[in-house]
Amino acid sequence: GAGDPGARGAGASGRERALKREWVGVGGWCRARGGAARAGFAQAATTPPATGGARGGSTAMGSTKAAATASIPDRKFVEAAAASGMAEMEMSKVAQQRGGADVKGFANRMVTDHDKANQELTAIAATHGIIVPDKLRGKDQRELEKLRKLRGAGFDAEYVKSQLAAHKDAVSLFKRESAHGKVSDLREFAGRTLPTLQEHLTMITAMSRQVH
Repeated sequence: GAGDPGARGAGASGRERALKREWVGVGGWCRARGGAARAGFAQAATTPPATGGARGGSTAMGSTKAAATASIPDRKFVEAAAASGMAEMEMSKVAQQRGGADVKGFANRMVTDHDKANQELTAIAATHGIIVPDKLRGKDQRELEKLRKLRGAGFDAEYVKSQLAAHKDAVSLFKRESAHGKVSDLREFAGRTLPTLQEHLTMITAMSRQVH
């Protein structure tokens, strides 16, 4: 009956066993969660950060991880590629106004192609915390000023000479990055852009044989 001490004892023992089972179950769940958490931290510690902006996440922490993937050579590639592209565009804008027919045609192509490439490069660089230069390098500024003082055949010859040298350097720069870049976004960008630069080099090499 309700007043029987034996029954009360049996009931208490049953409740104790049930409570013990409940705590064992909770403890197992916590241990499982703890193991999963430790496994997650271990995976995060051994998994390299994503290199793309979307893959790296939009948080500040994601941006920091993405920036950390950009090695010094990758950063130097971005700076050199952006500076070169900007210089070629600025010189080509002058050529659009002052060059002969062939030079103007080439200059139009330079402005279109390099503007597109520089916009893409700037967007990729931003996801890795790399700021692209917004001013011409000293040597490029001096060349631009020299071109602005020339007219006619003299202008064509100087423009072609400067573009030939610039595209030889650019092809070498992009080949190196496409083969050895550590950041996949930049390596892939270099690989995509390289054929266009090689085409530019072929075009300007042919022009250099005709312009004196």
